[in-house]
Amino acid sequence: MRVIMLAPPGAGKGTQGERIAARYGIPHISSGDIFRDEVARRTPLGKQLSGYLDRVKAVSRTTVVERVEDYIRGSLPSGSCSIEHCAKKLGTSVRTLQADLSERGLRFSDILEEQRIHLASNYLGQDQLTLDEVAVLLGYSEQSSFGRAFKRWTGSTPQQFRAVQVPPPATSTNRM
Repeated sequence: MRVIMLAPPGAGKGTQGERIAARYGIPHISSGDIFRDEVARRTPLGKQLSGYLDRVKAVSRTTVVERVEDYIRGSLPSGSCSIEHCAKKLGTSVRTLQADLSERGLRFSDILEEQRIHLASNYLGQDQLTLDEVAVLLGYSEQSSFGRAFKRWTGSTPQQFRAVQVPPPATSTNRM
């Protein structure tokens, strides 16, 4: 078993951590070093931490809008898509989330509707889904509510939209 001692950033030579590491013959790495490629190349732990930190950085680069969109897409079918649940999932308060979105000129309801429109057009392009199933996937309890919303968004009913999107099944003509 290999042990590596981590010390807080700024811990210089002669620190208690270095003395303990030297005493037991284990490598001493300050936590500031974790961000350096040198550490990642030197130790298996460094390699693991480097990969983990890269993933954390990637997640933190995601904007609040993208995180809200992801939440909405994932929670619509459950029927529990709300700003309250979204804020809780993102680890913030409703007011902070509203303020963050407002800074970008958006509201939760705008993002919700945009995601529903996008998903609805994708789902309606899949002829194996019934209109009831599409409504449920979009978080509507009734197909009629979905139909009214879809007509408001596009000017056509889901049935009309689907008829234009999905080509009719091929028919065979027997010529003798």
